[in-house]
Amino acid sequence: MAKTPLYANWTWRLPLPKPFDSVAFSYSTTYWSKYCSTSIKKATLHACALQAILSYMDMDTSLTPSTTSGNAIGTQGEKLIAEYQSRTGEIHVVVFNKKNGKFNVGRYEDISSNPRVYSLKDGSNTGTALFFALMPEALTDDEFQEYYDILGKCKNDGYPDMDKAEQAAYILCDNLYRRIEGADLLTAAGIRLSIPATGNLPQLTPLNLNKGAYSPSSVLFGTFRILTAPSAASGTVISMNKNDFQNYFKFSDRTFTPQEELLIPTLADWYIIPPEVVSICKHAQMTTNGNQPMRNFMLRGSAGTGKTEGAKAIAAGLGLPYMYYTCSANTEIYDFLGQMLPETNPSDTLHGDYPTLEDILMDPPSAYKKLTGIYEESISDSEVYEKLKETMSADAKLQSEQASPGQRFRYVETPLITAIKNGYLIEI
Repeated sequence: MAKTPLYANWTWRLPLPKPFDSVAFSYSTTYWSKYCSTSIKKATLHACALQAILSYMDMDTSLTPSTTSGNAIGTQGEKLIAEYQSRTGEIHVVVFNKKNGKFNVGRYEDISSNPRVYSLKDGSNTGTALFFALMPEALTDDEFQEYYDILGKCKNDGYPDMDKAEQAAYILCDNLYRRIEGADLLTAAGIRLSIPATGNLPQLTPLNLNKGAYSPSSVLFGTFRILTAPSAASGTVISMNKNDFQNYFKFSDRTFTPQEELLIPTLADWYIIPPEVVSICKHAQMTTNGNQPMRNFMLRGSAGTGKTEGAKAIAAGLGLPYMYYTCSANTEIYDFLGQMLPETNPSDTLHGDYPTLEDILMDPPSAYKKLTGIYEESISDSEVYEKLKETMSADAKLQSEQASPGQRFRYVETPLITAIKNGYLIEI
């Protein structure tokens, strides 16, 4: 007997979604997930779980850009929030609390109606909406992400290789089944659910809906119709604690040097984290193990709207060193690469050791003072860089006049090249 009503006996008899409704066998003794620890290895396709996976793919912009499905999914702190349109036309709104494994669900005939009770039972509410809401949590597992990408490509290509698609489907269904049913034994990999044995799930209440208790603070995919997601225009801000946000969306366990650690921003006390920053961090983290990890983001807005502070906040959330490169009307492609500068012996120059590009980027006034002896508060990094080139050119000329045959040069790379080579975040 299943531990959760999501896998009640009747759910295994439901018809599989197309094109898997024509498979020879709904089970496989050839393919199974890494969490299958039973003596007899077997994986079985589960109609509701598989339908939820395919529906999620329909709105996943990393797989199918610019598609609309009528579904939506987002987050609110530790909650996953979803709107799923069932085959009967109802909109099922699901709120899943990852901390306690509980669901709150409501069924809507349309966007203006009041929520009705959602009860897991054969012939009506099959639990597909609940699986759909669990997808972001399911995708935190490496194996699930790997075969999700494989099945997604098969789906987008029109299923040219059904054997490959079936293999991915078997492993995905088994992965989710084992992680839910065996959650207590799998520790971090497990997905713990708390669903009453009756299948009657706690209902969304109009009072909490009106109070905004279920409003997603970050939208991952789709457009919400029942629940209103806050926007920058409305002035609504996310309440995520700044200390919790720092490094919260790290997507690797790499160790940085002390010098690199200094480049990772720390959010100021006055800074309020916009929902767009959280959304970008979430997308960067969630797509890391996919075929098309999201790494380039455009921030648009007039001066003073917070683009630079937002970029620093994204670096803080991802736990990455932050660098920036300022362009001008005269910036050429080769300016992004680097320059050959004369190599001098600091003891032979008029100015001693030169400021590094990092010095110039992080503290232009101090770098300018190092070159000129004058501390200019309003000096820009580009002006300091021009002064550096002028100073080094003058020193090189002086050295050549003092007989220095065989002048040597060194290549100085730009912050863009440094960031790409080392995996930093850079704002251009």
